Amino acid sequence: MDIKLYPSVMCMDYSRLREEICAFEAAGVDGFHVDVMDGDFVAARSPENLIAGVRACTSLPLGVHLMVRRPADYLEEVYASQPETIYVHAEAEDVPACLEDVRRHGYRVGLAVCPETQSDGIASLFPAVDQLLILRVTPGCCGQPAIPHVEPKIAQLLRFLQRSYGITCDGAVTADFVAKWHARGVEHFVCGMASGLYTIRDNSVDERRKQLRALRGI
Repeated sequence: MDIKLYPSVMCMDYSRLREEICAFEAAGVDGFHVDVMDGDFVAARSPENLIAGVRACTSLPLGVHLMVRRPADYLEEVYASQPETIYVHAEAEDVPACLEDVRRHGYRVGLAVCPETQSDGIASLFPAVDQLLILRVTPGCCGQPAIPHVEPKIAQLLRFLQRSYGITCDGAVTADFVAKWHARGVEHFVCGMASGLYTIRDNSVDERRKQLRALRGI
């Protein structure tokens, strides 16, 4: 089972987006994680046309994370950029209908779960889901420390009977965290500030490549 690493676009400099995405792509990332924020579900708001802007820079897979109150209002825009996976928050409105719509349009169905949300309360949604996005931080802000009680939830979701979904971990992802949880069955990781990929100056492809290798433990 390979380790899949997806740099978070939210941690990039939007004014140099193409340059940053091209450097990450050349370094060997597996895709990109695009957070869409509405200023309601989370305090921050994404730039307009962010997903289309990222897609214009790369053909790699995109995971689109809808940190929004009403995901149904955003789905047509998301579909236009042909992402790989679309994550709808378990805490949003009309979640079952949105998951069904994503499936009907032929995309991988993702369910994002905030740190305080208990697994048992959303288990009825799991049969409709291809990928769970487990947040280890409060959504909407870069560079937060990990919330400790999320790790037992990851372990629980890996043990869930008849598990049909994969797991993506997002928030405070370090090389040690990747090594620990990849060994237990997590394959996908969103790389933010803690990954070390955003302290590299001048978009050095070689330095990014080295850090990606360190995150993969090779």
